[in-house]
Amino acid sequence: MKTREAEIRLLSLLGKDLQKIRLELGISNTGPKGGLKKGWAGDVVEKYITGFKDSSPRPDFEDSELKIVPLKLSKSGILSVKEPMSICMANEEEILLNDFYSSHVYEKMKSLLIAFYVARNMLTDPVIFVGTSRFKLEGDYLNKIKEDYDLLRSFVKKNGLNAVSGTLGKPCIEFSMRPKDQKGKSSGNTFPRRAFTIRNKDVWNNILKISKDKETSLLNYFLKSGSHFSN
Repeated sequence: MKTREAEIRLLSLLGKDLQKIRLELGISNTGPKGGLKKGWAGDVVEKYITGFKDSSPRPDFEDSELKIVPLKLSKSGILSVKEPMSICMANEEEILLNDFYSSHVYEKMKSLLIAFYVARNMLTDPVIFVGTSRFKLEGDYLNKIKEDYDLLRSFVKKNGLNAVSGTLGKPCIEFSMRPKDQKGKSSGNTFPRRAFTIRNKDVWNNILKISKDKETSLLNYFLKSGSHFSN
């Protein structure tokens, strides 16, 4: 599927409650133990577009990757990104073998179709779909991301992936390298993995880059929903 086809499909979701859509699609918002199933809204959006949930490492569409971004509205009426954006995961071997343009992170990040939603409580409240955006990794931000990846590779080659911290500057500036599967081999990986993650404020400033007109449009959807989604 081409990105434009998916984007047109997403536009029909504007202002709708994803809780109602998930019931139509037979998707649960709870896990096996009855707690909140993290990522269910993304499953709903992906199945709504394509008809199925794709768990393969390849990009979701022929020319881009789908990313689902939850937004929040403060009591003072300021919009922001609610949580970091996960790009992909990689183990030590993958990082050392692949330069930036051959990497999974570049493949996943070079072109994005972004879907926004808002909710206060993902288990019990309406989850309102509020818009879409396109992103191309290019220009100064491309250079920053590439430099960060190259810095990471050099650090991992010298110190190993276990020495990588999610803390800013140790060694990454653009990525927050969150630990994933510390046992490593339990998931079939030779080494423990790290998640390439973009911090909330950097998602807002560098990836979404929402114009004033777009921000006004998003705020209108918040107001039309009849709920206060501030945290």
